[in-house]
Amino acid sequence: MALTRFYTLTTDYSEEDFYNEVTSRPIIITVTFTAFSDREKVLFKNYLEGEVLVVEKEINWPASRSSQKYYGKSLRNDDFMKFWDARSAGEGARKLKEIYDGIISRAEYSDLPKWTKKEDAKENLEHWEQSHAAVCKRRRDDGQFFGFKEVGEARLERYTRFIPIPAVQEFSDEAVEGRRSLITELMDLVVRNALEEEKINKVREGLGKGYQEQIIPMVSDRMLNLQKSLSDTLRTYVPTSNVWMDWKPTEFNLPIPEVELKLDEDGFKSAVERCGHGLQRIFYLTLVQQLTKSQVQEGENEVEKSDNLPGLILAIEEPELYQHPARQRYITKKFLDLTTQGKIPGVASQAQIIYATHSPLFVGIDRFDQIRRFQKIEPEDEGGPKVTQIKSIKRQEFLEELRGIRQDEGKYEWLPFIARLRCIMTPQINEGFFADVAVLVEGEEDKAAIEAAALLIGYDLSSLNIAVLPCGGKSNLDRPTLIFRHLGIQTYTIWDNDYGKSEKNARPEVNQQLLRLVDYPTEEKYPDKIGPNFACFKTELKVVLRQELGEKIYDEILNDLVENEYKLQGRSDACKNPFVMRDLLERIEKEQGVTSSSLINIVKAIVRLAQEPM
Repeated sequence: MALTRFYTLTTDYSEEDFYNEVTSRPIIITVTFTAFSDREKVLFKNYLEGEVLVVEKEINWPASRSSQKYYGKSLRNDDFMKFWDARSAGEGARKLKEIYDGIISRAEYSDLPKWTKKEDAKENLEHWEQSHAAVCKRRRDDGQFFGFKEVGEARLERYTRFIPIPAVQEFSDEAVEGRRSLITELMDLVVRNALEEEKINKVREGLGKGYQEQIIPMVSDRMLNLQKSLSDTLRTYVPTSNVWMDWKPTEFNLPIPEVELKLDEDGFKSAVERCGHGLQRIFYLTLVQQLTKSQVQEGENEVEKSDNLPGLILAIEEPELYQHPARQRYITKKFLDLTTQGKIPGVASQAQIIYATHSPLFVGIDRFDQIRRFQKIEPEDEGGPKVTQIKSIKRQEFLEELRGIRQDEGKYEWLPFIARLRCIMTPQINEGFFADVAVLVEGEEDKAAIEAAALLIGYDLSSLNIAVLPCGGKSNLDRPTLIFRHLGIQTYTIWDNDYGKSEKNARPEVNQQLLRLVDYPTEEKYPDKIGPNFACFKTELKVVLRQELGEKIYDEILNDLVENEYKLQGRSDACKNPFVMRDLLERIEKEQGVTSSSLINIVKAIVRLAQEPM
């Protein structure tokens, strides 16, 4: 929504768009642009700070023609600020000349040209500031970033095409010829522009000539007879009168051809509105990409055309809508290809896709640095509505923190790190990005035990937006825990210290790393601890569970559930099933009056995290 308002020069808005409807404070939308071509660097040189351009749109109340302004940050000399402020306030030439003459009267600015007109004065001062960058500071301009001269030669829309794709829209309307539809715009640009007026006129003349030579002679005799009959009747009343009839010149208005568009899916052609909504959304995306490509002026070759393409910014709301899981995975891959330069020929060399999603298939733990997580938090001002906080992760800061936790002296390179991270990437892990609390466990047995214990004491973890995520071993716990924590997601990490196993299998160095991760440093290699944000067991959770519930009764009831009720192949499958584990815990409690204090304490600690205010 913010980007849509930024790219709409005069956007509609109301009091409700202001935080808490306090209209005395303006809405400010800040957008940062990078990766400029040489041509763009020349056009925006006044506003570039290194390789970065920052543009702000300020929206004020009440809404009026002048209530929306764009500001760039350019180099400004403090001694010239009185001139810039007066210009921004709309002062006339007389006032500006007075300020300008005062500036050039000072010895250090005596080389500036004398006043001629206000636009020349503006250019003179800007040229001085560009030539003396070392003594200038970056300040907001006068709110004319998109105005006056910049409209024709430096407007951002010339180099970036922003295309929002909402979640709910009649996409089929865009495939029918009509006013402002995408297919009409595309046909006009690509197809109908090729209709040469000279050739159309020749067709029109040919039709007229053929009509005169072939159609009119067929009825001319009948018209002459009618003329004579009418004249004879008229003369009975007025003897000196006659009726005269002839054919009017005929002009042929040739209609511009219109397209009938259908989609062929699995060998069957149908109108777009009769296709599934998923295919309609993808076709809409196809249309806007093709329209962007086609708006480029013809160059000498394909490479030149591609270089002239504006940077494409697609903002897609819930791309998973109407798409089955396999298609979601494929669309995600295509999005990645589209944003990788050169992967899709003929598409803009720079493309950025921003989407808001609720699907774990559209995010990836291997792309965690690209994720922006939005969450509501309590405001600083008591009594106001919650505010939205945006969390993200910076690559190098993350790697340095991970290196400190592991106490690794080696240098962490990004690409090798990401390659190793992919081994634990699953849709189940990705669910953690959408949770209020991510519970990180080693495997499916731990997940089943936690969920079963929660159900036993009356907690449905899903209803509390708590996700229990198996990571495939304790050596994989540190990275997702750190990732989720950086994104503002509460984490609870559970692992086995594996006392009694060989050091190779127990890996006490990993135990120490995990303890540093959860801020519980200790020299003990095999601690047993349940804390507010983690739990670790000296041996293993399943060993502790059997001990607390009673090994004999545990085995008897579990075997009965496996063999007689669930008909499973073995105990290993049963221990990975939360329903089997829930029945096991319920029966032991009912028959023996015994519960697992460790599991219950862990569940209560997890629920407390979910209930803490953000």
